Amino acid sequence: MKFSNLLPVPSWLRLAKRTYKSEICTEAARIFSINVQLVLTLAMVPGYAFMNGEDWGFSVVRAMRELGCNDPDDKSVQSLASKIWDEYDKGGFDESRIKHFLEATDNAIKMASLPGRAMSHGALHGLLRSMVTHAWTAFEVLAEDLHSGVRQKHPECFPSNLLSKKYGFRRLESMCGSYETLFWDDAKVKAVARSTEIKSIALLRHLLVHKNGVVDQMFLDQCSQNPVVTRFAAFELGDEVLINGEMVRNLVEPVTNRGYELVQLVDQWIIAHKS
Repeated sequence: MKFSNLLPVPSWLRLAKRTYKSEICTEAARIFSINVQLVLTLAMVPGYAFMNGEDWGFSVVRAMRELGCNDPDDKSVQSLASKIWDEYDKGGFDESRIKHFLEATDNAIKMASLPGRAMSHGALHGLLRSMVTHAWTAFEVLAEDLHSGVRQKHPECFPSNLLSKKYGFRRLESMCGSYETLFWDDAKVKAVARSTEIKSIALLRHLLVHKNGVVDQMFLDQCSQNPVVTRFAAFELGDEVLINGEMVRNLVEPVTNRGYELVQLVDQWIIAHKS
């Protein structure tokens, strides 16, 4: 599964509030940051859950010892254990705590990979798939928020026929077309929407959601069209694309970078056209 390849998650400092000249760009970036944080949070679920289980077990043993009680279900033991567990949980993440978290992540994956653990293994694989779909959604929302926001807040930058036109964002091709129409004179803006990073995660998300990850001819054909996507070249017709942590990281990080690049470019475009 290579789940541990997702960790440590990229620094959330880069997701901190960013301020742009345009209010709409600042707001779109804020929402994008929140959505990316949600994606990264999914990577922490297995390790955090496993670590909490270990901490709770230790808290119960410590409470039993301090109270001189051998019944883990005793109400006084449960009450004290809860207080002890709170101390651990709210104690912050120093180096030893981070090490414990990373070890807990590895242990969670190892246990889920044992024979007879199909449900647990499937749940973790589903978590990885969810990260892919959520990352695409984060970019999709950003693209639509920027596009519609610019038209609403800065109509003076566009001819009337572009303001009245209907635009689509639910499909990659319609999203690209929407940006190519509205930002007709900016090759850099259009290049982000047409980039291999965005196309890669859009195609994989569609395959996961609509084909349960099984490669079909349409997927192969789309990968071969410009811009060519080579990261899935090892998969053939009928293969199931099994997601692992390394694959997710290599998809999510570039999409995050492209998202902030798009905000910056649109902000620059607004400044240039308002003047």
